[in-house]
Amino acid sequence: MLGLHTDASLNGKAHSNVVRRALNDRSPAVRVAAAQALCYWGEEGAALPVLVDVLRNHPIGTARLLAATALSQIGDKARPALPAIQAAMKDKLGYVRRMCQHTLAHLGAK
Repeated sequence: MLGLHTDASLNGKAHSNVVRRALNDRSPAVRVAAAQALCYWGEEGAALPVLVDVLRNHPIGTARLLAATALSQIGDKARPALPAIQAAMKDKLGYVRRMCQHTLAHLGAK
């Protein structure tokens, strides 16, 4: 899954259906990677809710960190998720808070 959003030679539309199915995978890492790839391909509508859900609700801190990192990496496409990113500034895991702080600063938000 990771290679789909890091290899610029891949045509996202050709893989979109497979990646969309991965948004429902049991693994949060797979869901986050799929969502990030879809965001890169301009399909934020399907992807952002997955990233926000993992960031807000996943019980495992590293999963929340993956979602926070993905939101940071997609840049301006993360703007609709700003309320969730701001709320995650109260996450119990410091790494999540720092990544959200970085994202908010990058997007010019508080």
